[in-house]
Amino acid sequence: SHDRSKLTGFNAQKMSLFQTTSRLNLKSKT
Repeated sequence: SHDRSKLTGFNAQKMSLFQTTSRLNLKSKT
């Protein structure tokens, strides 16, 4: 179960990173 919580945290980190990069991409496009 410990691995599961670690995986969830990793996914959350990846998602926030993805949102940040997509936001930067939108900014650079315009």
